[in-house]
Amino acid sequence: MKKSKAGYTSADEVEAAFYTAFIHCDLQAMQTLWARDDVVCVHPGAEPIKGYEDILRSWESIFSGAEAAHVRINTIQRIVGDDLVVHMVEEHIGTPGVAGQWAMVFATNVYRRDGRDWLMVAHTASVMHIQQTAGPTLQ
Repeated sequence: MKKSKAGYTSADEVEAAFYTAFIHCDLQAMQTLWARDDVVCVHPGAEPIKGYEDILRSWESIFSGAEAAHVRINTIQRIVGDDLVVHMVEEHIGTPGVAGQWAMVFATNVYRRDGRDWLMVAHTASVMHIQQTAGPTLQ
C-alpha cells in the first residue's frame, strides 16, 4: 500500500479529507490522512482494528464494490489541545439511489499533530438507534 503524507495543516483539513475519501471510496486519499503508528479504527458493530496496514485493509474492503455515498456531518463537540484534537460528530449516511433512507452514525475522530502536520489517529463509529415518538416529522 502506498504510504504518502499529504501535509495536512489542521485537524479540520484532515477531517475534510477523511469524509471526501469516504464519500468517494478513495483508498489512496484515505492512505494519506492516517498516522503510521498508534492508530485505531472501529467500524459500526465491529471489533477495534489497530495498526495502519490493517486499518487501510478494512477501508479497502468497505470501498470494494461500493458506490459513492451521500454523507452529511453535524459536529456535536470539539475538544482542542495543542497537539491533539477530538471531534465528535453525527454522520448521516445515505445510500445512492435510495431516497429518504439515512443511517445515523455517531463517530469520534481524533487527530494528532506530528511535527507540522496533522494526521488521524482514531475513528470510532457506532450506529445511533433513534427512538421514534409520535408527532410531526421533518421532511
